[in-house]
Amino acid sequence: MEHTHSHTHSHSHHHHHGGHGGEVSSGLKAAFWLNFLFALAEIVGGILTNSYAILSDALHDLGDTAAITMSFFLEKMALKKRDQNYTYGYKRLSLLAGFLSTIVLLAGSLGIMAGAVIKTIQPGKVDSEGMFVFAIVGLAANGIAFLRMEKTEKANVKAVKLHLLEDVLGWAAVIVGSILIYFTGFDRIDPILSLLISGYILFNAFRNLRSFTRIFLQGMPTGIVEEDLKQELQKIPGVQSLHDMHIWSMDGVYNIMSVHLVVHQSTTNDEIVRIRSAAREISRKFEIEHDTIEVGFSDENCEYVDC
Repeated sequence: MEHTHSHTHSHSHHHHHGGHGGEVSSGLKAAFWLNFLFALAEIVGGILTNSYAILSDALHDLGDTAAITMSFFLEKMALKKRDQNYTYGYKRLSLLAGFLSTIVLLAGSLGIMAGAVIKTIQPGKVDSEGMFVFAIVGLAANGIAFLRMEKTEKANVKAVKLHLLEDVLGWAAVIVGSILIYFTGFDRIDPILSLLISGYILFNAFRNLRSFTRIFLQGMPTGIVEEDLKQELQKIPGVQSLHDMHIWSMDGVYNIMSVHLVVHQSTTNDEIVRIRSAAREISRKFEIEHDTIEVGFSDENCEYVDC
């Protein structure tokens, strides 16, 4: 059977919509104002109550405000289409923003921990009643901000939600700490609490950095097992083997795959179309949004066999 060309190549992309732009923007705006205004109040409250734990959370809230601001503008920029300079579009800007905000959060947390160590050695008198009041208000403010963003599934907004959830947990810890100080008079609980909160933030920041680094280095997306995907593709009737498979992610959500499928040289064009369609269905099952599938014949020599 004669073929008009030696191999065929196609690509496709599939879109999921996790929420409406208006809802996302509204939630981010509410979270921004709640965090920013309350962070300013925390600075004043932390000074008045002499609570290093409250000052620590004020820094964390300011970091959250910066992250929310970047996320808000990135929601607008994400609508930009690909151009001649950025052929994949601007999806990775959200990843870069998350990376930078995490670095800022890391540096701030290390500074807070250093100050907390000094406060542990030389503690001052803490106004536990004032701490308690601020903690209640803080818990309410961050809880409202968290709930306002609950409906969206977008990746960069999920990162902001994680920040807000950490704030909610931190304020719950401050409530417990203020009660303990009130009944025991042990003022060192305040800087110790600050150390614990900062340590928890550092743990999550390092975890996020590891995730960001994996994406920047085009590592295998979380949740996809390469061998499982290969086995599924090789089960397609007519596929003899595959090679040059690459799977990576643009931003932790938008996953991409390229692969060469090998078929017998007698395979017809209609059969190739069927094989590509089946491969595309499998890639969707593995949550791959964009695939590039090349089909080559078994009597060809492919320079990418060992890639």
